[in-house]
Amino acid sequence: MCNAEDNEYPKEVDPSLEFVITSKDITNTGAPATLLIFNNEKGFLSKNIDSICSVGRSTKKGLRKCGYIGEKGIGFKSVFLITAQPYIFSNGYQIRFNEKPCQQCNLGYIVPEWVEGDSMLSAIQRVYGSASPLPTTTLVLPLKPEKVKAVKDQLSSIHPEVLLFLSKIRWLSVREVNEDSRLNTVSAVSISKEKNFVTAKNMDADSYTLHLTAL
Repeated sequence: MCNAEDNEYPKEVDPSLEFVITSKDITNTGAPATLLIFNNEKGFLSKNIDSICSVGRSTKKGLRKCGYIGEKGIGFKSVFLITAQPYIFSNGYQIRFNEKPCQQCNLGYIVPEWVEGDSMLSAIQRVYGSASPLPTTTLVLPLKPEKVKAVKDQLSSIHPEVLLFLSKIRWLSVREVNEDSRLNTVSAVSISKEKNFVTAKNMDADSYTLHLTAL
């Protein structure tokens, strides 16, 4: 959430952050569940890739006075607490990292590997829903077995009021997708100066949408 708040967004979009956790192993890594994070930011540039492939070399270093939250360059690397192989799809980049050292350089965590083909993107699109194009940036985190419950608990404990303390994000949603659609859940919160809203209800899931009004 910190990184999403620090990202840059096109002027024509309402900055949004979407979490989807699914029981499907879309990465074919044997994961019992997969967490997908969607963000409609401008997308990764080469300097951003260089940053996450380095240690202590954040593109946000020294920019706290400009409103950035992150600084130490460890934000992305913290995903290894819950996944062994994080994937990034953004602006044409299709890469993954592995906590295990690669055979060529004997380094783990910071060595990117290109993800070939479009099969993964097709699987991501099916989870996200075919009615809308994928946001610019997608993170795919096949979860470690012992972390699935903790991640679900963390997602279910996100309070709607968190948007009131963020300056950019205006739409936040959490969705759980199961093999049995009757067990699916959706929650979403938006913040706006508008007084009237139209809310769409997902008929395949228990869902609610909460709107906060910015004064």
